[in-house]
Amino acid sequence: PPNADKLPDPVLDVFKKWIDGGAPETASSKVVLPKKKNAAMSVNVSAGARPEGPAPMPDVLNLQPVVKTTATTAVSAIATNPWSKLVAVAGQKQVVLYHSETLEPLGVLPFPEGVPRVLKFSRNGSLLLAGGGHGAAKGLCVVWDIRTGERIATVGDELDEVLGADISADQTMIALGGPQKIVRVYSTATGELMYECRKHTDWIYSVEFSPDGVLLASSDRSGGLLVWEAHTGRDYLTLAGHTGPVYSVSWRIDGNVLASGSEDTTIRLWEMENGNQIKSWGAHGGGVFSIEYCRDGRIVSSGRDKVAKLWDANGGAIRGFEAFNDLALQVSHCDETDRVIAGDWTGDIRVWNAADGTRIGQLSTNPPTLEERLAQAQGLVSPATEKVKAATAEKDAAVAAQTVQQQKVDTANVNYAATQKKVTDQQAIVNGETEKLTAEQTKEKQLTDALAALQIGRASCRERV
Repeated sequence: PPNADKLPDPVLDVFKKWIDGGAPETASSKVVLPKKKNAAMSVNVSAGARPEGPAPMPDVLNLQPVVKTTATTAVSAIATNPWSKLVAVAGQKQVVLYHSETLEPLGVLPFPEGVPRVLKFSRNGSLLLAGGGHGAAKGLCVVWDIRTGERIATVGDELDEVLGADISADQTMIALGGPQKIVRVYSTATGELMYECRKHTDWIYSVEFSPDGVLLASSDRSGGLLVWEAHTGRDYLTLAGHTGPVYSVSWRIDGNVLASGSEDTTIRLWEMENGNQIKSWGAHGGGVFSIEYCRDGRIVSSGRDKVAKLWDANGGAIRGFEAFNDLALQVSHCDETDRVIAGDWTGDIRVWNAADGTRIGQLSTNPPTLEERLAQAQGLVSPATEKVKAATAEKDAAVAAQTVQQQKVDTANVNYAATQKKVTDQQAIVNGETEKLTAEQTKEKQLTDALAALQIGRASCRERV
């Protein structure tokens, strides 16, 4: 102890045995000790710090959907990875993964147990949790490894669907809740129930661990909003103020502020020192369905007014996005691309640029089968092939025309050479005749000169005579 002598060894031995035995709170406490350490489920987390290594993204996952329906239904869950460009959307008996920048599908994770009602990535982004099941029949949570698509954990045995769930930051606990009005927390190491929280009086809609894993928040249909000590399940705070169902809760990255969205139309911010409400504003006419804190402190929300909205850290409106045709049920924000993804009652999922509100594209809970994708690809290839063939034929015709033209040029060149040779030969003949004429003219001149000389001689002789 501080400012005191070291405890006697026998006392320290007692403490050691107590800790090794799971540090039970009382003699009757149930102790859950890990049976086997799972490397994939054991992490050291610093809230808000980027994990070391490459961003968690799927390797090569199966793209064949488990179920392909003729129409889409209400979007039940959307989640974005905190540290990579990855989006997960819930569909019928499956979860579909998309690249948040290219919007290309990256894989399908089977959920044969029913419909996923909640999706949550782990705080380090390496795992994806889905909670759901079959109404009035079965509820559970499953966890996948993002990179391999391997299902590495399954917990829960609810008598109805799981509506709210989350995995703790250190990935040792999974909390879930639903129509049974009980928050149950399970160990990921053993899959066994650690404790239950039985203070809710109505269906539990949302459950979320704080980023540091110290606290656990849960909300219900009657407006109840509670905060628990995550590792013990003891009451920590009761946050009173909402007058309608609280559909969604979200923690700020530092864990000091909790945001809640309710059908009473408001989003409220709560500080965790004393549980005081520090901000409240009317966000969506008719009610708020979904909220999420961005990494930088902004908040995205969606509601009964068919609109997804972006707010600053103080609740000031930044912008509202293009309205859906029906209730805007789910919303999430990708911190790596600064994009907002939201879905409505009809199954329409839209992606916007958060910076300017530009609509970028769409995602689907009902992706095409591989056969449909192949047929679509072939449909795109056939016109391209025809264009290539036409271009090739045009090129061949041009080459043929060029060949004919070249042949004409070659023939003209041959004719020109023959004509040039004739001209050269004729010139040679002319030159020969010219030389002969010149020689004859020379001889004629010589004779003329000789005759002149003779006449002069004759004249001279006459004079003498």
